[in-house]
Amino acid sequence: MQGLHAQAKPRAYAVIEIDVRNQEGFTKEFIPLIGKTITDQGGKYLARGGKIVGVAGRTPKRLTVVEFESLEKAQAAFASAAYKDARKIGNKYSGSSWNRVGDFGVENPTKLGIARRFCILARAGIRHE
Repeated sequence: MQGLHAQAKPRAYAVIEIDVRNQEGFTKEFIPLIGKTITDQGGKYLARGGKIVGVAGRTPKRLTVVEFESLEKAQAAFASAAYKDARKIGNKYSGSSWNRVGDFGVENPTKLGIARRFCILARAGIRHE
């Protein structure tokens, strides 16, 4: 007989695409600040930086994937004053960025097609942390 298991709350994933205009300023001034801001808010970096090869459509210059415990925690992180302050600095060195935050309804992200694509990107050179 198989026991009942509580359904875990699905994790949320933020996909952030950034077009960096000034790599030196972005790396020295923004990355340390935003990294601390995101991790202080409970985010875990799954992939950031590295080489990206486009397959179809527009290819961003930089791609970051962050995991959060829940959609609510992800939304709170990106709505926080600390994040908004960090973005002001980041905007000096980068162009448009698109944040996509999703709760994909499963606890194990490897069951998702999108997670598999991230793994492919990671094997192509995105640094895991």
